[in-house]
Amino acid sequence: MGIFLLLMLLFPAPGNTRALSHSRTILLTSDRSYSFHVVKEGKTWAAAQQYCREEFTDLATIDNMAQIDEIKREMQDAGVGAGWRGWIGLKQGRSWQWSLADTNFYEGNEAEFRNWNDGEPNGWSMGQECVGTEKEGGGQWHDLRCPATLPFICYNGADSSLVLINEAKNWTEAQKYCREKHTDLASVRNQTENDQIRYLISGLRGVHVWIGLFRDAWEWSDGSSSSFRHWERGEPNYGGDNPQGFCVEMKSRSGQWNDHSCDQQKGFICYEDKLVLVRENKTWMDAMQYCRQHHVDLVSVTSEKIQRWVEGWAKAATSPHVWLGLSYHRSLGFWSWVNGYSVSYDNFASNADRMPGWDTAGGAVRRDGGQWVSFQETKQLNFICTDEDLNPLATVQVVSPQSPFYAGDVVTLRCDITDYRDWLQYVWLKDSTPVPDQTSLTINITLPLEADLPNATVEVVSPPPPFYSGDVVTLRCDIPEYSDWHQHGWLKDGTPIPGMTSETITITLPQDAAVVKRTQLVRVEMEVSDDMDMEDPDLQKAFLQQIGARLKAKGVRGDVKLSWRKQPDGKVFHKKKNDKKKEKRDEL
Repeated sequence: MGIFLLLMLLFPAPGNTRALSHSRTILLTSDRSYSFHVVKEGKTWAAAQQYCREEFTDLATIDNMAQIDEIKREMQDAGVGAGWRGWIGLKQGRSWQWSLADTNFYEGNEAEFRNWNDGEPNGWSMGQECVGTEKEGGGQWHDLRCPATLPFICYNGADSSLVLINEAKNWTEAQKYCREKHTDLASVRNQTENDQIRYLISGLRGVHVWIGLFRDAWEWSDGSSSSFRHWERGEPNYGGDNPQGFCVEMKSRSGQWNDHSCDQQKGFICYEDKLVLVRENKTWMDAMQYCRQHHVDLVSVTSEKIQRWVEGWAKAATSPHVWLGLSYHRSLGFWSWVNGYSVSYDNFASNADRMPGWDTAGGAVRRDGGQWVSFQETKQLNFICTDEDLNPLATVQVVSPQSPFYAGDVVTLRCDITDYRDWLQYVWLKDSTPVPDQTSLTINITLPLEADLPNATVEVVSPPPPFYSGDVVTLRCDIPEYSDWHQHGWLKDGTPIPGMTSETITITLPQDAAVVKRTQLVRVEMEVSDDMDMEDPDLQKAFLQQIGARLKAKGVRGDVKLSWRKQPDGKVFHKKKNDKKKEKRDEL
């Protein structure tokens, strides 16, 4: 007989991550995902560098104008003034860099390949900061003055070719030409490419041609090879004699850069890495296991914001699609993320991808376009891991008065989740009672009166901070050594709480729509023999154990709670109503 079942799944809250007290935003480049943090406390460049390395990853490296715009918006959100300036990770240095700064272009130590002539480089004091290769001998390199006009070699990324341009231009003009007509000035990654250039220029009349290597007077704190610059007009000007060297500040209004003495006290901008693209093809299950061994997990795309990060990463993949932490179970009829949450936000390319025909499937993002598609889990693709849980953080803080607290004080506590918007669907619970139409939850506690005005305490009992959406936070208000509880009592939001020597408050922080902990109802149809008693509790329990084991094998983590839902008649299972009609049609 055919039977319908209703299954309830309660998915767990996200795991803990570090709480961040600074303003932040996140932006993807072709190489990394950046979480930028604006810190307003004044520090020297070296002290700011140390702080960023201890608390995040490093002082900010900036690769493009999109990041400039994001940091400017972040400065506005942080409330800095129009004249505010903050350190970034650029500092005076003497490093050699390639004009083509994309790290994906280089494998291993290819960016460090050099073929200097004897005694080279030798022209730092003479301003010889650009590199030409000679046509004679072994194609050795020389450092030359950048204003010199020479032919040059471009790299064309469309067909991975080297192109000789037999026009005399200075190094900056040659770089501009190559970026407009091809990809960039040529990088020389190994001896084979050096020999190719040597062959291309063998018929020239001149001695040298420009390649893409230049000596940058500036270097990034994290060692990045980014050659992006956004100097203000007339900068850098190396103003004054400065034994501490010069470092770079970014202006909040324009986003432009200025060099300044490194020993000045300024605010600063840190960055932090979030996602990792693994350019190795694996099955969905092997990709998940790899991420859990080496990082945190396959990425769960639970919001449009995370989708934008993933799209940026996917563009750098070597496979046309990239695995996400998305898994489909046909027997249960729904998709779920590996972090245990159901799919509320989705970006499927089609209904066929949303409801695949296989028993199990994995979800992947297209390298071009960013839409989600489904594949059998045995397909081998690149994949994206996450190094941190990306779910929203909640805060619980005292609004007034400032501590210490005294008997008779009205203490106001506010609970909030930064950047949370979906207050129409999800609400706060205070002592299990919904508090609708509030974007943050405010609690007033009146401390009991005593003639001696003893000090009172308000402390978090559990869990330890930081707090996360879905946590149940317990606060305890107490007055040490107070004994006259028969005469005086606590008031919570104006309501007396008699007979309590201390007052305990529980607050359930609301779930974010992208990571909602909720009951998922699933209808299941199964074929069973007529002699099976489907109302037998032991049989029902066995079915739940089998379903739980299947969910765990498919990557659903955490303490997933399964239970059967009874119908109005008190039964869980019901025979399929149209069985007799179907049998009659079959007979005809």
